[in-house]
Amino acid sequence: MTRLTLGLLFPLSGMWGWVGELCVRGVEAALEVARERDAKLPEHIELLCADVADVADARREAERLADQGATVLIGTVFSAPALRASEVANERGLFYLETVAAASELTARGHANLIRFNTTARAYGRAAAEVVGRVLPARRAAIVQQDDPFCASFAMGARDGDLEIVAHEVFPLVPGEARAAVARAARSRPDVAILAGFSGALPELWVAARSSLPETRALVGNGAWAVRPIVDGAPLELDGLLVVDTPHPGGLAPGAVSARGMAQREEWDARHEPPRGVDVPVDPDMAFIASSLFFEEVVPRAAGLGAAELRAAAAAVDVPLGETMVGYGARFDRGGDNERSFPVVLQWEAGSTRVVHPMAVALAAPHLMR
Repeated sequence: MTRLTLGLLFPLSGMWGWVGELCVRGVEAALEVARERDAKLPEHIELLCADVADVADARREAERLADQGATVLIGTVFSAPALRASEVANERGLFYLETVAAASELTARGHANLIRFNTTARAYGRAAAEVVGRVLPARRAAIVQQDDPFCASFAMGARDGDLEIVAHEVFPLVPGEARAAVARAARSRPDVAILAGFSGALPELWVAARSSLPETRALVGNGAWAVRPIVDGAPLELDGLLVVDTPHPGGLAPGAVSARGMAQREEWDARHEPPRGVDVPVDPDMAFIASSLFFEEVVPRAAGLGAAELRAAAAAVDVPLGETMVGYGARFDRGGDNERSFPVVLQWEAGSTRVVHPMAVALAAPHLMR
């Protein structure tokens, strides 16, 4: 076959529209680099785009892309639309590449032709428990989480760790509900609060946590907290907050990224221009890296362009740790998860973050809230 049509599913409108546009640019740039390196690719590769900013649209948009001839779906940033879009891929016999979305449920459903480059939300949650163990002997923890599949997986991972969970509150994305959930959790007087949510909930969560949990020694959030919420035109100051996230390019200790990984970052930096003056999440970087793997490692070694053939080629990918610009390698297990991925914990201080966990790749030591 000389033609391959890819369907790209990213948020292209609303609060995260600019991030989704950069993700699309990541896929485009990865294809450009692969072409320049003479990767063995079909002569014609078409990229079709769909907006999944609204979770309710994810299934319909995935079906539209499939109807237009897409045989591979790539996306999506968030877990809720990823779960819906990947169901369509499974039903239609398409290959599905998830670049970022981390809900553990995504790879637990037995979809034969799905792979995910990023780590899992449950691994993030375990890392949250681990970093608390490094800074605090008292580990009475309250979990306050948004009603969302990623947040549920994150909370499950935190429960796997060595914490005494004294409260676990779940709130819908409705004004006032996050504040009420924090107030209920505060009654247990926790030493640690784990705050899992996304952009719309974060300002309310933070204000509620600082007012209702003034004696809490550690606050830990998921990766959405790596982008400071904007309130009244200015970013919230999150000093002391621990954030469990995917590694960011340039954020790991020396030696954690190889020369090949550093060269990959140079290629990407030369091909996109992120906005200035705002916190840029890692999602576009991950779109570039995962797509690079697809174009340079998967497609060239596939016996054909069918979903099963692409999945068999993905199973043979063997990229060592450190060989990508975020420190990941690539080796996909039978369920489709990347065995050579890992979470890191960042900590906010004076308007910037540094990796504080795990120690092997950290640039600083974690500390308690001040």
